[in-house]
Amino acid sequence: MAGCGACRHRGRCRQRCTDSAGKRADSNGIVRVDKPKCIGCSYCISACPYQVRYLNPVTHVADKCDFCLESRLMKGFPPICVSACPQNALIFGREDSDVVQNWLKTHDYYEYQLPNVGKPHLYRRPGPMK
Repeated sequence: MAGCGACRHRGRCRQRCTDSAGKRADSNGIVRVDKPKCIGCSYCISACPYQVRYLNPVTHVADKCDFCLESRLMKGFPPICVSACPQNALIFGREDSDVVQNWLKTHDYYEYQLPNVGKPHLYRRPGPMK
């Protein structure tokens, strides 16, 4: 899954934000852009080591995947990428949940981490061997 690493510590994107629009929620760890605060300077976009931020062409502010927080998570549904994956290769949940911890115990995985970047909250499965 390509997406925001939701770095465990203050990520570069949030460090570079001139208007403190980048926020990481304590309740779920999801990094979001506070759109009314964002001035669209693009500093966070260029600073994001995972290259997942973009300037929204309609709103003209920084944007990124928020794991369908408002449209699905708050209604009790997983992100659409998890529901739509034909191979059931994606799961979503709190890192300390039984579901995620059981999955980590029973699957091979790795954490994609770039050098000198905050440790991500994403675990990835290796692809099939060819």
